[in-house]
Amino acid sequence: MKNFWMVLLAMFTLACQNQNAETIAEKAETKPMACTKDIKICDDGQKVGRDINNQCEFFDCPPPLNQGECKNEMKQCKDGTFVYPNPDNQCAFDLCPEEKSAEDTVSQPVAKPCTKDLKICENGRSVGRDAYNNCEFFPCEPKKIEEPVMCTQDVKQCPDGSYVGRDSNKGCAFKLCPDGKPPGNPIE
Repeated sequence: MKNFWMVLLAMFTLACQNQNAETIAEKAETKPMACTKDIKICDDGQKVGRDINNQCEFFDCPPPLNQGECKNEMKQCKDGTFVYPNPDNQCAFDLCPEEKSAEDTVSQPVAKPCTKDLKICENGRSVGRDAYNNCEFFPCEPKKIEEPVMCTQDVKQCPDGSYVGRDSNKGCAFKLCPDGKPPGNPIE
């Protein structure tokens, strides 16, 4: 009986040692490694680096950009401002202020940071501020004045017994019933 317990204890000890050895080996295999900092240039010009969790293989190239779409990048200028790729110039970065000649500065309006408040126009639409016009509000579209149309004088009865006529401001469509639903058949 004593031998039985000794054999059982020995088996248990060996089993625990093997499990610990496997765990240590697994951790060593999954440990991130340092990769070189080189980059891969994809077919469309986008760049990818190496993946430390995939044996330093390059990341997959992202999907190609749509026509006229630039990468989401920015470049910091010497004066601390940022410039962005310009889709109208084959995604080349706009010039930094120190790179612009006097000609460029005169002909190119300068965008200013504006508040994001809105102005409600008479026509019910809203407009924001124009960064290229000293942060003035964009002009409102003029309110369209539509003359009412003369409609026929027929009516429809609503389920509650009331009647509604045609709306001359909505192309002579029948007005809605008090419950907000369209009326039934016309009354003759």
